[in-house]
Amino acid sequence: MTVSVSDPPVSGAFRTDRALTGGLEHRPIGMANLLDDLFGWAIRQPAENTISVWLGLATNEITRDNLVSYAEGLLFYRPAHRAGIRRLAPRFASEPDGITQYFSNRKYITGFSGAPFSSEAGQSDPLEVTIAATGVFTGRYSITLHSTKWNLRFSFRPRFDDATNVIYGAVGHTFVTISLCNRTSQPPSR
Repeated sequence: MTVSVSDPPVSGAFRTDRALTGGLEHRPIGMANLLDDLFGWAIRQPAENTISVWLGLATNEITRDNLVSYAEGLLFYRPAHRAGIRRLAPRFASEPDGITQYFSNRKYITGFSGAPFSSEAGQSDPLEVTIAATGVFTGRYSITLHSTKWNLRFSFRPRFDDATNVIYGAVGHTFVTISLCNRTSQPPSR
């Protein structure tokens, strides 16, 4: 199943910010956001480096008794490139099944633990997360969450809270928040 939610286009004057993005995108003047900053930083890193950012993600689904999930893991930068005749946009993506997702309806059954969600075997699910710069000339982004366990894929255009630097969006009845921290650019081991 694929679900896609789109926001209305952003209006305003567009300009090219080649210094930040290597000429890959146009964006409304004065409308930079944390993903513009993240992708601009990644583009400026040496090509041979491993570039990553730590992801914290939370969801709340009101139609399933306020089911809450929490997920965390690394996203790795993949620059724009061609695959045959297709041009793949630059992206930050997890490794396959590289994000661990915990659920509020899978709590610890025995004993006390410091976390409300169970990390016992079989109580968490693998998740794949991709943040892609979808428009070469638009400055737009798409976030895709893919559960290989349940064969579900959800995509949405992110929104940004400037006061907290939290990324958020909605897919159907599910509200998603994402925080990114700990950018790293590691040179190859010698």
